[in-house]
Amino acid sequence: MSSRPSVIPVGGQPLSPEDEAAIDRAMESIVLGSHLFKSLDDIRKVLQSSACVQREVRTTSGRWLLKRTLPFLGGDGGVEGIVITFTDISDVKNAQIMTARMNEELEIRVKELTRELEAVNDRLRSEIGLRERSEKALRENDRQVRELLSHLPAAVMVFTQDKELSFCNPAAAKFLGPLSEDLFRGGRAPWTFLNEDGSPLADEHSPIRRAFENGIPLQDVIVGVRREGMSGVTWCHLDVFPELGPNNEIQRVIVVLVDVTPHKESEARARTLAYFDSLTSLPNRELLRDRVNQALAEAERADESLALLFIDLDNFKSINDSLGHHSGDQLLKAVAQRLLCQVREMDTVARYGGDEFVVLLKQTDRNGAAHVADKILQASADPYPVDGRDFVSPASIGISLFPQDGRSFEALLKNADIAMYRAKARHLATYEFYDPGMNAAAVQRMTLEQSLRQALAEQRLHLLFQPQVHLRTGRWVSAEALIRWNRPEGSLSPSQFIPLAEECGLIHALGAHVLRESCKAAQRWRAAGLDMPVAVNVSPLQFRNPKFFDSVVDSLEESGLPPRYLEIEITENAMMHDNEFSLGLLRKLSDRGVRFAIDDFGTGYSSLGLLNRVPIDKLKIDRSFVQNLAVSADNGAIVRSVTGMGHVLQVDVFAEGVETEGQLHVLREIGADGAQGFLFGRPMSVEELLLQSPPISSN
Repeated sequence: MSSRPSVIPVGGQPLSPEDEAAIDRAMESIVLGSHLFKSLDDIRKVLQSSACVQREVRTTSGRWLLKRTLPFLGGDGGVEGIVITFTDISDVKNAQIMTARMNEELEIRVKELTRELEAVNDRLRSEIGLRERSEKALRENDRQVRELLSHLPAAVMVFTQDKELSFCNPAAAKFLGPLSEDLFRGGRAPWTFLNEDGSPLADEHSPIRRAFENGIPLQDVIVGVRREGMSGVTWCHLDVFPELGPNNEIQRVIVVLVDVTPHKESEARARTLAYFDSLTSLPNRELLRDRVNQALAEAERADESLALLFIDLDNFKSINDSLGHHSGDQLLKAVAQRLLCQVREMDTVARYGGDEFVVLLKQTDRNGAAHVADKILQASADPYPVDGRDFVSPASIGISLFPQDGRSFEALLKNADIAMYRAKARHLATYEFYDPGMNAAAVQRMTLEQSLRQALAEQRLHLLFQPQVHLRTGRWVSAEALIRWNRPEGSLSPSQFIPLAEECGLIHALGAHVLRESCKAAQRWRAAGLDMPVAVNVSPLQFRNPKFFDSVVDSLEESGLPPRYLEIEITENAMMHDNEFSLGLLRKLSDRGVRFAIDDFGTGYSSLGLLNRVPIDKLKIDRSFVQNLAVSADNGAIVRSVTGMGHVLQVDVFAEGVETEGQLHVLREIGADGAQGFLFGRPMSVEELLLQSPPISSN
């Protein structure tokens, strides 16, 4: 340890031993090197200011001393010496340091807490802002929802747990009517729900009631709603949503109703189009099939029989072709209503297509089917009033029975159809029960129809011509075209395939072919010097076809044949059917120069008044009156009367089917103008006609 520095007292007074010892102890603890210059600085300050200078110093042992440098003043106030004192302030200093450290730590903690508080405040401000924005968004969303609900076409209603209406949008208010606010007081509902079939829905099955009872939502249900005080039924798409509370209690129920009445009506119309005939409103063939299959299953289980009646109108095509589709449609509707009146409520009357109807008779036998068929025939015998006129449209009926004639819809229908054609072949308004032997005839008819179509398409039908002779001069005055069909398996008579052509609709194409080829043949023999007309027999169906006039004109123009060389033969019945139409057509063609003859005269019915109005040139007496002319006084009287009437009408009278000299003698005696038959020549080709023709005059 270094020696302490000398302390020189100012004023010459020495230190006491105690002071020196204290100073020695203090000085030993002070690092003089550290404080030397500061002490000198302190002494300088004291000398300059005569004031005390204090300084805290720390010993090497870590203790704190308060060093005071004091001036020792003389009598004159000047500094005579320096007094340096040391006071141990370690406890106080340590307390201050501890306090400062604690304050520092406290300040740090305060800062940390301040930052944490600021972060919390930021979060609170953010959450408050978020909540404000959320509340604003909720308010906007609520506004938009209410606005949406106000424009929504669906009826939206909210019911409280007491089943009272708490909210309804404008569509719901309109749906419920003007009393909507009071309608649900006490939980009562002002409507009745209906099932899709229109039957009332039991109250315990009410969708809203079930939602309140079991809390199960109901979606995509179609119900009918009949509201109190309002007429009609509204069909709705219904959704029911129960809203549950925290304890699964029902707090409210939301009901959404969408009016689907137009869609339901469209579905009904589509179903009607799919299963009902649009013209007659009768079931169509698809619904008929379904009902027959159901009836067959029921009959099988109950060991019962049933019958299927296939009905075809005998002369509908002629009416439809001559009067137009409107009149034909009116007739079909009248027939449908008349058929419905002949059957029971359990039975079915269906329109199968065209002029064909099918009647399903359940729980009946052969006698019951025959009884209904008789009723239908009697009803169809009465005229149908159509467009102010009366028309008779008899029917042909084929009947098949379950189980003996078939055990399926297809089999029963096919066999009833076969029986119907057998009835139609009798040319009477009658019915026929199916017989297994009819199958062969049906197959034969189908084969014949296919062959006829093919022969017509391939032009394998040809014409022969039979001359018509003037009885007074013996000259040929015309030739009738006769269609022939020579098949590999043998020739077929026109009486066999012409009715078939009429039934299957080929008569128009066949008739047009005959007309066209006849005009070409007449033009050929005219070019060869055989100057006489050609007579063409026209089917009633062909004559009543609206396109017949154009067909005649086209044939004449195509062949180049002058109209006066074409003679059209029609029957009385064809002329009498729809008098005004027939008369107009005859006059139009007559104005062009076409000639007309009434064929098979005496076998039909005609009005003398009408005969006097139509532009006819010839009456042809049917061969049935000529056959026994030489031996039958009655036939002679009929031919004489017809001849006299024809002459009164100033038309020529020709007889058909003349085969003997005796018949020729009587006809000449009666005064008939002409004749046609094997006696004068068989049907022949154009080439044969040119070879055998005698000198003739077209007059």
